[in-house]
Amino acid sequence: MKLLYVLCAALGFCYAAAQEPPYVKKFSLNEILVSNSGDTWKEFLNTSTMRAGVYNFKSNAQDAVKTAAEDGAYYIIKGKATLNAGGENHTALAGNIFYIKGGTAYNFSAIENDLVVLVIYSKATPPADEKPFDTYNMADIEQKRVPGENDWEPFIRSKTMTFGLYMLPQKTGGDSTLTHKMEELNYVTAGTSKFTIDGYTMDVTEGDIMYVDKGHGHYFHDLKNDFDVLIFWEKKSLQQ
Repeated sequence: MKLLYVLCAALGFCYAAAQEPPYVKKFSLNEILVSNSGDTWKEFLNTSTMRAGVYNFKSNAQDAVKTAAEDGAYYIIKGKATLNAGGENHTALAGNIFYIKGGTAYNFSAIENDLVVLVIYSKATPPADEKPFDTYNMADIEQKRVPGENDWEPFIRSKTMTFGLYMLPQKTGGDSTLTHKMEELNYVTAGTSKFTIDGYTMDVTEGDIMYVDKGHGHYFHDLKNDFDVLIFWEKKSLQQ
């Protein structure tokens, strides 16, 4: 009986040690889509400074006009549609990223195939002088890649957020420990690696999403191939 108790206690300790610490959360795009239960919007993260979710529209679906209170970054993961924002129409293809200022009306139309969109909002107050809309393309950003070197390419720099692509060639092995003053969200667009934060290590691969609270050192390492990750920082937490 004592041996059984010791074994149970040991196993319980191992199980507890394997749990994610409170300052990091890992999500899987596939799991989010599976849990969507037919809804077009699935929010998976909501903190005091940011929130994030995934739009999933079937071909020819109808999307109502809506207005988000917060500034948002919209990354088209899959599909094709027309994004109507601020009274203008823009083609939305896989690899496009859109910045939409809080208070701007938008919706998707002419949806072809399945449309999957990762959306990340900053809860920082949108400034009156910020531009209402902007568009970016991953192919253009990736062309700035520096062969053999880790390369950080921010493309959205507003008063509420910074959003960019971090490109790590396999030959570099990863990066050094970094600690930030803002909460961040990472979305892996290519590759497989390990991600360590304050001594806790997890495997990450394409389609994984990692939320990291501010003030915790973290880094990517043991790259299995060239590794690309979109990184979103919101700026409200600078004031907290």
